[in-house]
Amino acid sequence: MADINSNKVSIFLSIKEAVKRMDKVGIGFCVCVDNEDKVVGVLSDGDFRRAVLGGYSLEQCVEKIINKDFCHLPKQHTKDDIKKIFNSSVAKHIPVIHEGKLFDIITEENFFIYVHRSIQQTNFYLYLFGAVGLYYLLKHFTFSQSSIFYTLSLLNVLPVTIAMRIVLKPEIIGFAMLPWIILCFEKFLVEKKFSYLYLAIPFTSLAISS
Repeated sequence: MADINSNKVSIFLSIKEAVKRMDKVGIGFCVCVDNEDKVVGVLSDGDFRRAVLGGYSLEQCVEKIINKDFCHLPKQHTKDDIKKIFNSSVAKHIPVIHEGKLFDIITEENFFIYVHRSIQQTNFYLYLFGAVGLYYLLKHFTFSQSSIFYTLSLLNVLPVTIAMRIVLKPEIIGFAMLPWIILCFEKFLVEKKFSYLYLAIPFTSLAISS
């Protein structure tokens, strides 16, 4: 969050005022703190709706309706910790708390967008590595430059290769490593140099383990 303070409200505010501030931020969620800026609980749109249905007055203290049993994370956490909470609960926002105070808020939408982009970026580099390997493999088999160009161009637009670049699956690793494995063995058969076999070992290991 650019301004984490905008996501905090005092537990001494009225329900009406706290909801106004939450609405101003625009994520349907805020963290409630005491006079020492320590996190006490959280307030969401759902908490507000339940309060209205429960007959609470909007002038009552917001502390009466906040959720004090909420999912949160320490400052030192992993992506797996975040994913576990989002996948195993109805939480859409995870406060990150450090020494009792709000450090950050992770939203479900932003987190999975980030993960998806990271996967696509990794897939792109793997695909590029495989495409370069395919180029050298076709060149080894004395294909013309124009034939190699058309082959790689066609490969870029095939539905199966587009899908490989979008979703992280074992196929993309196989695609990245296979041309280099074949090239190493072909080089070994032609030049009889064992260095090519040694070079093929990490590529083969990665392809098999995937």
